[in-house]
Amino acid sequence: MEKQDNSESLGEIIGAYCVTLGLTLSLAMVAIYPPVYNSTKNQLESMAAESPQKALEQAIFIKENTQNFFLRAFDYGSIKAATEYLDEQ
Repeated sequence: MEKQDNSESLGEIIGAYCVTLGLTLSLAMVAIYPPVYNSTKNQLESMAAESPQKALEQAIFIKENTQNFFLRAFDYGSIKAATEYLDEQ
């Protein structure tokens, strides 16, 4: 009788884990983007009604201070709203 080798290689396990993690993060970004974008946009608009200068400073802060890749990925909605606000000014 031949013995069957059913073990997976470490590379296959790591590859499957990375694919799963990538898909999970992608789905999380898609789910998080709309509420973050709308919240940031509303925050900047309400701030602009009180103090346009303060809203401008906040938009610049959001755009320039999200440098970490993972934070940038999850804060893409905020960055997009801040960029749109700055483009309108």
